[in-house]
Amino acid sequence: LRYGASEIFDTPNPVVSVSIPAMHWLVYDRLMEFDDDLVPRLSLATARRTSNGGKTITYTLREGVKFHDGSDLTAEDVKFSLELYKDTGLSLFASFFGPLETVEAPNSTTVVAHFSGTPTLDPTVGAVIVPKSVFGGMSREDIEQFGNEQMIGSGPFELVSFVQDNRLELKRNQDWWGWAVNGGPKDGTFESVIKVQMANEETIANQLRANEIDVTPDLSTDIWEGLVGEPNIKAVEYPALILDHFGINCYEDPDNPGQPHPNSGGNPLLLDQVVREAMSWAIDRQRLVDLVLGGRGLKGSVVIMPALAAAQLQVPDSQQADANPDRARQLLEENGYIDRDGDGVRESPDGEKLSFRLFASTVADRLPRYAELIKPMLEDVGIEIEGPIAEDDPTLINRVFAEADWDMF
Repeated sequence: LRYGASEIFDTPNPVVSVSIPAMHWLVYDRLMEFDDDLVPRLSLATARRTSNGGKTITYTLREGVKFHDGSDLTAEDVKFSLELYKDTGLSLFASFFGPLETVEAPNSTTVVAHFSGTPTLDPTVGAVIVPKSVFGGMSREDIEQFGNEQMIGSGPFELVSFVQDNRLELKRNQDWWGWAVNGGPKDGTFESVIKVQMANEETIANQLRANEIDVTPDLSTDIWEGLVGEPNIKAVEYPALILDHFGINCYEDPDNPGQPHPNSGGNPLLLDQVVREAMSWAIDRQRLVDLVLGGRGLKGSVVIMPALAAAQLQVPDSQQADANPDRARQLLEENGYIDRDGDGVRESPDGEKLSFRLFASTVADRLPRYAELIKPMLEDVGIEIEGPIAEDDPTLINRVFAEADWDMF
């Protein structure tokens, strides 16, 4: 299966990766996973029992599971993995481990996790199980620098090769516990999965036409429409597992609430909730849906993707801070953000201009287009925007997650 996509696979190290985790999930097992309806179900765990009002979860593990190097996967590896995410604060799912207090492994196939409260989402549905023999003994700094070139997991595929920002190739792990041929609950016939990274969606579409790849991720509306009716191409439309969001740098000093973190390069005015709320009032989400997505989308009010059943949990239109620039201006005026020198840009009560850098990833064509439309919406209420500044995904990811040198994206 040749999968062409513009989003990056940043590292074989799943603990520090900020990529979409789909490829890591092919190499590493999880205790839980999502079924076809996106409902959590058992995977590496054969049983899951809650007690203590839902704050204690006991997992029973499959027996005989091995890592790709032939070593046994035991409860000690699971205990180590969960504690690793909790103690280091690393991984895309680290925030879900916040309530985790302790983990026990009373025997080789039992893991007991104690939480301070009932987890909103069982973190084991996303966090992968890594071998203690590989990651054990490393400091947080060691793990952040660890390339994990061998990528030893226990999942259905094994690493063949990885070229940064170019190509990832995986081969079938014939001994995986899950294949139906081994008496497992899964099925699948692919011998290899190859992810090819491409510059943009137009390149992806052209490679699909040329039969250089077999399948694409979700594409922007205009690119998708250009593929409809093409010979030997099936263009499918379905509710997407995508949420496009407007990111704001709120990196705060934990020791000085309301003050920027010493490592933040963001404009400290963004720490004022009034400014952020005013921007929300200024942005017309339906206009973005209509002009960028051609109407094939929903304006969001909560951080839940449309394809999830919970997407019905939307804030009523009457209660949304959306598409009301007059309300944005009023809010800013009431809180002392006034254009004092007549240049069209408001200043804070301390005289600092509401001037922010707006970045946009080029990983999908629609993202810079959103930014181009948002810029005049914000400028209309007296907020100056530098940009939009288009950057490729690896550069922007580094800017946001490593350097913290940004205002909005």
